[in-house]
Amino acid sequence: MSKRLAYTVLAVTAFAVTTLACGVLTPKATPKPSETQATALPIATPPATSQQGTQVYGGTPTTAPAKVTPTGFPKPPSTARIVFDATGWTVPGASSEIFVMNTDGTGITAISNSRGDDMYPSWSPDGKRIAFTTMRDGNWEIYVMNADGSNQTRLTHSSEWELNPRWSPDGKKIIFSRVIKPGLLDIFVMNADGSGVTNLTNTPDISEDYPDFSPDGKQIVFSGGGGGRKYGIYVMNADGSNVRLLQAGPLHSPKWSPDGKYIAFDGEPAGCKFEVYIMKADGTGMQQVTEHPRGCGGANKAPSWSPDGKQLVYYSELRFEGSTFDIFVINVDGSGETALTHGMTKLNAGGRNPDWSWAP
Repeated sequence: MSKRLAYTVLAVTAFAVTTLACGVLTPKATPKPSETQATALPIATPPATSQQGTQVYGGTPTTAPAKVTPTGFPKPPSTARIVFDATGWTVPGASSEIFVMNTDGTGITAISNSRGDDMYPSWSPDGKRIAFTTMRDGNWEIYVMNADGSNQTRLTHSSEWELNPRWSPDGKKIIFSRVIKPGLLDIFVMNADGSGVTNLTNTPDISEDYPDFSPDGKQIVFSGGGGGRKYGIYVMNADGSNVRLLQAGPLHSPKWSPDGKYIAFDGEPAGCKFEVYIMKADGTGMQQVTEHPRGCGGANKAPSWSPDGKQLVYYSELRFEGSTFDIFVINVDGSGETALTHGMTKLNAGGRNPDWSWAP
């Protein structure tokens, strides 16, 4: 499968999940002996066998390469606290790359510097490492690297797609979503070195995506639905038990606030545009934060909290010439929206999927 086709298939799959459309189910697959699965949730019918797929979506993964440290590239500023992905051209043949920048939008620096598409970056709690998803090995796998882009190391080794990695508060675990069937994902957890991969949701006909640990590490918030379960934002215990609905609707990308009292997310409850919202951690008090100037057809997505919980960084579509996505910051009361990227530059075009480090 060509890189362009693989990237297109990923976009279609992500779009299908994001807009809450289920794909066609494929036959059950047998589990890998090196991975374990948590007990099936009581709200879903447990499968007779593991639903961890063996179908290849994007190519057969290769043997893990040696650790990679790109050389000859500028070092990012030590003050960089926002990481994001964007179409970049620091490496010939590259498409999506990982960048960092200061919280005022200055100091934009490419750090992944790979020909493989690199997306969905996530800071470790100490701000020293970044987990991300990449297609560089012919399949979407999860890697980790130092904050300056050095020591890039592959963590997952499966034939399925792994997406949206997020760290546990103590930095010892990483949760992520895995495509188990076309249009359907489960949530998995592994140790920060890639060992101990475990399926937490194990729901063959229900899709769960965009997981995020609570600040105390005891809960995981995520979005999903299907198979008789309402679509919306859910929360569960860190071991995958006690799943409960917080807010129903076409809602996605939930993120806990630093104090654990609120959850930010995006969605289209109005039916014609995506906006950023916040609600209390119990699902009450839902409030809209952003308002895209295009109205219907506009999109503001993928919010991430500032360390003090007073602002959100997110990406917005179709705001500047030369880029489809750009990164903005806004106060949680909806005031002070400010663009951090401004369309096409000599390094990249805009940005998306930002993550704000809570480290000092």
